[in-house]
Amino acid sequence: SGRVVRYCTPNARLTTRRASGQANHEAMAPGLPAARARLTARAPYLPGCRTFVRVLAIADEVPRADPKDLVRRHRPDLVLTLGDLPGWWMELLSLAKVPVLGVLGNHDEDYDLETFGFDDLHLRRSEAGGLSFSGFEGCVEFHRHRKLQYTQKQARKLARKLPPASVLVTHCPPFGVNDNPDDPAHVGFLALRDWV
Repeated sequence: SGRVVRYCTPNARLTTRRASGQANHEAMAPGLPAARARLTARAPYLPGCRTFVRVLAIADEVPRADPKDLVRRHRPDLVLTLGDLPGWWMELLSLAKVPVLGVLGNHDEDYDLETFGFDDLHLRRSEAGGLSFSGFEGCVEFHRHRKLQYTQKQARKLARKLPPASVLVTHCPPFGVNDNPDDPAHVGFLALRDWV
């Protein structure tokens, strides 16, 4: 019994096999004995994807667990911070032995991600785990002239500088994704919708 390895195949299938190359028989197909079953499930194809990346994504609310405990328990390949996390918690996260990439949220005015040794993805591209990541910080402006808030026009200008990537990391999603039309702070960016 070897360790299980997951990878993307060019025909957009997620295949699970034992590290020794034998088929994984942990899942049973209906009507077939376990020894003959092979697990194959549809998965999105990501160009250049060789392995699946285990990601711990955190935003808006501080988890009750210590960051080092979260990393130890979930064993992520990397952590994505999506904004609105207090500086004291980010400092604790910096003690965990895992790469951290992220963007700032609209309430993160008192620190920069680089302060903690994290990779700030805002309008940048970074590679991790065989994937590329680009990011966009902040949210749609709901208080005039606040840091980390952008009008749709400002966001459109900035998004032109956003490099292509396999994964888009944002605090505020593209327009139309979980929008709350009654709350201007929770409406997505039109430019990110176009970018995606």
